[in-house]
Amino acid sequence: MWTACPKHLDEPVTILGLEPEDYGLVMLSLIVASLMMHALLAFGCGAGVAWLFWWMKRGRPPGALIHALHRWELVPIRGVLRPRRQRYAPW
Repeated sequence: MWTACPKHLDEPVTILGLEPEDYGLVMLSLIVASLMMHALLAFGCGAGVAWLFWWMKRGRPPGALIHALHRWELVPIRGVLRPRRQRYAPW
């Protein structure tokens, strides 16, 4: 009568500890590295970037890397205000 249910329904999707957005950044770094260096070195660079992202994201909530890039004004997030203080003055 009862069916099995997963224990964590709201857990984010991760593959080997990284979110899909992080893999997009790893692939971008792999493509840029492959344009500049040998294939084996480019693969090593991509693996190093993946390890660096994994190390930076340990213990942080989902989306922490994208929000850090937004805070440094490298990647704007749509619908989110700028991280810098805005002054509203008539002059």
